[in-house]
Amino acid sequence: INIVLDNARIHTAKMIQKAAEILNINLIFLRSYCPDLNPIEDVWRVIKKTIYKTTYNSVKELIKLF
Repeated sequence: INIVLDNARIHTAKMIQKAAEILNINLIFLRSYCPDLNPIEDVWRVIKKTIYKTTYNSVKELIKLF
């Protein structure tokens, strides 16, 4: 199993790396500061753009928008 991760502190923690080793999981880390290599960043970009441009009056409206 291969898992691609960014360099968030939780992903690089020794406990995570040890668990991956025990479970025979190969952790592949993206280069630092390369959001273009992480597709979820594109999703967040669109969500943020939509939410910032829209007026909502309640949490329910925000959730619906999201």
